[in-house]
Amino acid sequence: MDYYNGNRALYFEREQFIVTENGSGYVRLDTVNLNLSHYPGINEVRHPFKIRLIGNVLLEDTEYEMMKIDSLSTAKEGMVSLPDRLLFKKGVVVDSLWVTVHKNKVETDGEYYVTYKLIENENFTVGYTGYTMVKVWFNNLIKAPLWWDKEVEDIFLGEWSQEKFEILVQVTGVFSFEGLSATEKRKYSLQLKEYIEENNLSMTVPVY
Repeated sequence: MDYYNGNRALYFEREQFIVTENGSGYVRLDTVNLNLSHYPGINEVRHPFKIRLIGNVLLEDTEYEMMKIDSLSTAKEGMVSLPDRLLFKKGVVVDSLWVTVHKNKVETDGEYYVTYKLIENENFTVGYTGYTMVKVWFNNLIKAPLWWDKEVEDIFLGEWSQEKFEILVQVTGVFSFEGLSATEKRKYSLQLKEYIEENNLSMTVPVY
């Protein structure tokens, strides 16, 4: 494209069309909402954003730059971090920017967000307008995840509690039922039920 004059440029994938059992549609990839209480036992929650290259692939890992947009961020110092060096890998056209949220720095009574933007440096120009920023919304509030809906409650896991959720993760290693088949949901629910019965815990799981 004449606009780029042969220079390499970077941009973030903005959305993706997906098909699920509940329907289909576009999902935003440049924005994520994380509830840190849904990651028991994990102090650093990492999320990848897909970043794409315009131009010839690289012959060596090459550094790019980003900046935090303070006017579009409420995260406090130490809550969120980027890697020490931002490197786009050689030989690929798609890479990942990993953003880390530090759970032990986030209070349990607030919600926060942070916005980062690609900026030009000596190695890369910036790609398409509107595809240069990523945003992370996050909180550490104790509440049920969205996937623990009425079907999951009535058929598989019963009423949500943070204690039950943490035991589910401990027993099965599964943090979410999203995208699982009914057979998989039943398997993990039965594992939870067996643990509860063996340890005489005061909670119920309806699956059978």
